[in-house]
Amino acid sequence: MNEFRSLKDQGMDVQTLEKLVSTGAMVITNEDKSGNLTNVTAGIRIDAPVSEVWQIITDYNRYHEFLPQTKRVRILRQSGDTAEVEYNLKLAVSVVGIGIDYTLKHTHQKPDRISFERISGDLSEVRGGWEFIPAAGGEKTLAFYSVYSDLKSLGRVASFALKQGPSMELAINVSTAVLTVKAMKERAESYI
Repeated sequence: MNEFRSLKDQGMDVQTLEKLVSTGAMVITNEDKSGNLTNVTAGIRIDAPVSEVWQIITDYNRYHEFLPQTKRVRILRQSGDTAEVEYNLKLAVSVVGIGIDYTLKHTHQKPDRISFERISGDLSEVRGGWEFIPAAGGEKTLAFYSVYSDLKSLGRVASFALKQGPSMELAINVSTAVLTVKAMKERAESYI
């Protein structure tokens, strides 16, 4: 499993990142040496301070109110800087709707990073995280969401659909990342 690495840790320049997200969502895809997808990162500028964005993103029980494909979310355990969270999603793969259940362990590194990894569930691998960078004197947030989900592990129907359209795995991971940052932006800015 690849560990979540922040864009700042990878040497990304904050000013360049701010320019890239100033007009909408940006996407970065990463692959291993064999060309296999390892993660997708989507970034966006949110017109709210990091502290407000943090509150919304760590309010897991309310995700079903605004995150696409999210039917139910429940915190199973929370202690210190970690939360074990159970997710129930309805994912459309080709013309087939697939219910997905899994549990993630979220590790909070307040104020600027949250990482998550799979504990159990329908997907054999789910990992990623959030990174928050203050912008515009702290009044705005550059929010970056990284994710990788092994969709081939969803069973025969999903595996068949992904074999028929190999680019679907990339497309689903990219669309999930972009839809997630856009939904978080809309949610955070609705409180202003």
